Amino acid sequence: MINDTSAEATETVTLTLAAGTGYAVGTPASATGSITDNDGTPSVSVAASDATGAETGSDPIVFTVTRSGNAFTSITVNLTLGGTASAGTDYSVTGGTRTGNTVSVVLGVGVTSATITITPVDDPLVEPSETVTLTVATGTGYSVGTPSSVSGTITDNDVNPAVSVTASDSSGSETGPDAIVFTVTRSGSTGAAITINLTWTGTAALITDYAVTSSGGTLSANGLQLTLAAGVSAATLTLTPVNDVVVEPSETVTLTIAGGTGYTVGTPSSANGTIADNEPSLSVGDITVTEADRQTTTISIPITLSGPQTQAVTFTITTVAGTALAGSDFQAKTQTLTIAAGQTQIVFQVVIVNDRTAEATETFTVTIAGATGKGTGTVTIVDNDGALTASAASPTGLAVAPLAQQQLDAAVAQAKAEWLSVRPSADFSGVTFAIGDLPELQLGFTLGGRIVVDATAAGWG
Repeated sequence: MINDTSAEATETVTLTLAAGTGYAVGTPASATGSITDNDGTPSVSVAASDATGAETGSDPIVFTVTRSGNAFTSITVNLTLGGTASAGTDYSVTGGTRTGNTVSVVLGVGVTSATITITPVDDPLVEPSETVTLTVATGTGYSVGTPSSVSGTITDNDVNPAVSVTASDSSGSETGPDAIVFTVTRSGSTGAAITINLTWTGTAALITDYAVTSSGGTLSANGLQLTLAAGVSAATLTLTPVNDVVVEPSETVTLTIAGGTGYTVGTPSSANGTIADNEPSLSVGDITVTEADRQTTTISIPITLSGPQTQAVTFTITTVAGTALAGSDFQAKTQTLTIAAGQTQIVFQVVIVNDRTAEATETFTVTIAGATGKGTGTVTIVDNDGALTASAASPTGLAVAPLAQQQLDAAVAQAKAEWLSVRPSADFSGVTFAIGDLPELQLGFTLGGRIVVDATAAGWG
């Protein structure tokens, strides 16, 4: 027999006695024997010589493909690639012929092993660690051995970029309008597109008080997300104030970077801007009213615009308690008023609560928030209980000398003497007298034991 190197099935040999001269073919006339091959089918397994790879330095994973048994034939081993990493995108393959996710490697006669090298692609994408699995597939001339599959890991070297925001121009105005400009910047990797979450706060309201546009990035319709494409490191957000006709104070805008996927919140994480109003000057008039004894009195406080406008001007005005208290002295009120285009004045009506209680002169204010000009007016309530008033106003231009304390003291002494002559038991110990500047036609005013005399006797002297 010939001891070859071919892997073969068991073979048979049959010897048959053929007819010839001088003999007869007996029984049995043939015999059969078998030849058992000593060259078996090799098995192929795979192992990891170096299972740890990294994008840094393109550090490779190394797999070893090994056949055991018959090495006297050339075989082509079929292998498949799997795992979370993608062949061609995340790594390249050497040591075999790759077609898609299949690799073939030839083990020639006498060759028992081959090396498959997985070289990571150092891309700019931020990724988790990824796996590569090499598995022995079925083929001709070999069987699948153990282990038939092995895995390695590719470690990423890219970190999430940090996103921050600054105010390139923090001062805006309805005049113009003059825009506020914020700059959103990412530092670190720009290899992948990221979508940044934004929050808008402050006294100004998005859409109502300002509109936002983006340059260098894509802003969502609601203004709450900004997308930076791959390769883009910054975008500007331009806030254009809405030039409305509402009288309002300067308003604030705060842009804050909120947390999200694919980035970290950097420093500074927020930026502020201010929108100045441009409405015309408004002035609130002062008014004095004498309190009646019962029910209520409605007063009209004039609000004056600096000049006629081509658009209506809207504002909010409110009462603010002072020495006069809401409820007992006046009725609190807040109202939104509009001065029509071309007009310059409107009145704010407030209800005064009348009573028969002797009180000092009291005041409260009415205020327009954020108004340019005299945004606050004073309402003076003059009490008519305990007051002595002149029957008529003094003549215009009448010059009088104010009352001196010495004169008042002399008059008080004479009055006390006359009173005591009629009622000797009268006690004036708790009564005081003073000179004051009383409103309107008041000549004198008493509250408890205090008596105040007007310095000019309501202009009469």
